[in-house]
Amino acid sequence: MSNNRGRFDNIQANHNRVLIRLHKMDVLAVLDLIRDEDKLNQEEQEILNRIKSRIIEQELTNLSEENVLSDIKLLMTNIPEDTTALEKVRWLYINIGKLFSYDYRVANEPAYGYEKHLDIKDFVGRYQTCIQISEVLNYVLNSLEGVSCRTISRSLNGERGHYGQDHVANEVIIDDGGYKLKLLLDLTLDLYLIQADCHTMHFGYIDDGSGTYDIIPQLENIRMDKKLGFVVSEDDYTDVKIERIKRELQQSNFTDKAPEDIIDYKIAVMHSLSKRFPGYHEGKRYVELLFSELLNAYYTEYNLFYSTDDEVNLKTIYKINLDDYEKWIIYSNKTGFVSTSKERLRNMLDEGWMTNSQSLKEILKEDKEKVK
Repeated sequence: MSNNRGRFDNIQANHNRVLIRLHKMDVLAVLDLIRDEDKLNQEEQEILNRIKSRIIEQELTNLSEENVLSDIKLLMTNIPEDTTALEKVRWLYINIGKLFSYDYRVANEPAYGYEKHLDIKDFVGRYQTCIQISEVLNYVLNSLEGVSCRTISRSLNGERGHYGQDHVANEVIIDDGGYKLKLLLDLTLDLYLIQADCHTMHFGYIDDGSGTYDIIPQLENIRMDKKLGFVVSEDDYTDVKIERIKRELQQSNFTDKAPEDIIDYKIAVMHSLSKRFPGYHEGKRYVELLFSELLNAYYTEYNLFYSTDDEVNLKTIYKINLDDYEKWIIYSNKTGFVSTSKERLRNMLDEGWMTNSQSLKEILKEDKEKVK
């Protein structure tokens, strides 16, 4: 696999400012996983395909086993002292946001979220929809003095990545020594940002469009995060780091680089910002953030899934196009990015994987007919 490493070294010489953040051996391991298969000899293909297959096939997730109720109760009994009511609400909001993952089964069954019963006294699973997450937040925040919390309906207005006929969030009223705030909190939409150590975007930072709710400026959220120990400085937020690397990439000169080298390099850079998420959905949302900020190339995404009872293996496939170059990659929640091909995707469908994307089926069908 030395040819690919040589290509990477050529790029590395011109982009030291970005690469200084990357551990070299880690980057090279990623480049091995994202190499295009048509650039490998037969022995390399067989070895790497076995590795990739093992990565993809062994990521079955059981969506019903883990009980986070004890973690919730632990938070409720360990709220920091010498904090205002608003600071207590934020501390609980962020820490509870680290416990939950969006239950993407609702994508295929929109009514599933409304039929799912939540008994907070005995069992609270990690994988929930916006309805159950809002119920938990009600349960926790209503235990605070001077705080009342209730579930409200909310329009997503085109928000990507969430499913179902309706969406719900929380309305929180805080009375702290006569100082009142009425806030809109949407923890479900903030899950991936919290778990990625980014700024929250739905903690009193949004309104319903009618001026009903007070707004908490981000500077105030940052001040609270410093006091509560979530960050030491603003540079600790992952989205700040992403923005800094974005500027460095924009200043880099890629004009003499082949499209495949540029894409492989940017994927390696994105890997340096990778995070481990307990749930697949939050990892996917974070990848969308990285792609939108750093890739600067046209891409299309498709979902493949394999399920047995409560165990689900969900994978997102990305088709990246830059000039006349086309690259297919799979996002793995545990490993990151893994290159694939239309032939391998067809094999996955033949082996029991499913997709609801008719456009992906058509692409794979057309490619198969061209090969015949």
